[in-house]
Amino acid sequence: MENLEYCCEEDPEVEFAPPPPTDENEAKKYLLKFFQNKTASFGGPVPVSDLLSERNLTLLCKLELRDCIDIFHLCLEENGWEDEQARVDEFYKIQHESKVLEIPKHYSGGILLVWLDICCGYSLS
Repeated sequence: MENLEYCCEEDPEVEFAPPPPTDENEAKKYLLKFFQNKTASFGGPVPVSDLLSERNLTLLCKLELRDCIDIFHLCLEENGWEDEQARVDEFYKIQHESKVLEIPKHYSGGILLVWLDICCGYSLS
């Protein structure tokens, strides 16, 4: 876990500043943009009603990236991702895709957690 935090703190593209105020409509737009070509954990396209749930909007709008990274790392580890480098690589893959899609950084932590739930079927509780 220390390596994950270290690599993120050293990366200038990963910011840990508190997120700015968010707009639910904007959050919905970026959720739809990121997940438009993703497959749900049960197969098939991601149902829009699941994607735009109040819970997912809260994840996007209320959590800071640092907290989301910790949750992301622990959730993957608890679900059999024993190789720390694989977890770090997956983190950077998702962050890179968010950047390419021009999703604001203050939503990137929530995107990580929604990905765990929607695409992997992992429980965040």
